[in-house]
Amino acid sequence: MKTALIPLSSAFVALYDNSEHNLRHTFAVRCLLRWYREGANVDQKIAALATYLGHVNVTKTYWYLTAVPELLAIVGSRFEEFSHAQTGGAHEAR
Repeated sequence: MKTALIPLSSAFVALYDNSEHNLRHTFAVRCLLRWYREGANVDQKIAALATYLGHVNVTKTYWYLTAVPELLAIVGSRFEEFSHAQTGGAHEAR
């Protein structure tokens, strides 16, 4: 009977671990989306988010930016605005 419970127990642990990761991911993404929409300085705020999530460095937290199309769109748009301002609106022809 004990060996029959081990696979079930392992499956439950795997499901729990995945759910915990999903909750952390959702929390981080929602924070980032809110900050971008508010025009907040995400580079400043992400250090606090990284600490809250228990990440040793911010690089691990920036991973969340690559996982969600909506975040990628916002970040891409902000980069285009930055790039446009830096070049004075001039774009090179390729």
